[in-house]
Amino acid sequence: MLIIAAGLSWEVMHLDMRLRRETAVLRSMTEKNARAQAVVDVLTAPAAQRVLLTGGQDSSRAVWPCCLSALDRRADLPGE
Repeated sequence: MLIIAAGLSWEVMHLDMRLRRETAVLRSMTEKNARAQAVVDVLTAPAAQRVLLTGGQDSSRAVWPCCLSALDRRADLPGE
């Protein structure tokens, strides 16, 4: 009986660790999705007149000259 209890205790601990890892991944993905959606909203906004996409080896950026309040004037693109 003690062996079964120890085995179940280990299984519960293992499942708890897995749940915590997956929760952290989900939280991270949710934050990245929100950032990406904010960029899409700004780039597709009716007030967006011109967007210059620049890219380099280390990073990519979207720069737009008009004043938009949803994001900064310079925003990192998703995937960085």
